[in-house]
Amino acid sequence: MDKNYITNGVVGGVTPTLAASATTTAIKTTNTINIKVDGQVAPFAATAVLAALTGINVAPLSTGVVGVYVTTAGVVSYALGTVVLTSALPAGVTALTSQFPQEVPGKALIGHCIITATAIFTGGTTVVGTGNVFTYLDKFGFVGL
Repeated sequence: MDKNYITNGVVGGVTPTLAASATTTAIKTTNTINIKVDGQVAPFAATAVLAALTGINVAPLSTGVVGVYVTTAGVVSYALGTVVLTSALPAGVTALTSQFPQEVPGKALIGHCIITATAIFTGGTTVVGTGNVFTYLDKFGFVGL
C-alpha cells in the first residue's frame, strides 16, 4: 500500500481529542497531532482555545454536525453540515451520515462536533454545552504518513 494514502487528515497514530474549552464559546484539542494537507505534514500543538464557532448556528430542537479543519499554518476553521430536526433522527442515532460536512481542499479534517440543540446555538455567542449537548468525534491519527 502506498504510504501516502492519506491526502488530508490526521497522521501519526495520535487523535486530537476535541473537548470543551475553558473559554466558554470555544472548543479545544488536548493532544499535539500531526496533520497532512496535500502531501505536506505539519505539527498542530494541543490548543486550549480553538477559534470561536462563529457562523455556526443550530436552531432549537435540531442537530447539526460541525467539521473542525486545520491548515498546515495552524489556521482553524469550521463547516456546518446539514441541520435536521432531532425528532427526525431514528431512535438511538446521534447524527446521520448525510449531515456530515464534506472534506475541504487544502485543510485537514481533525474531527467533528455534533451539536444537539435544546435551545438556539449561536456560534461565538452561546456557551458551549449550556442548554445543548455536544458530542465530539475525533479523527483517528493514521500511522502512515
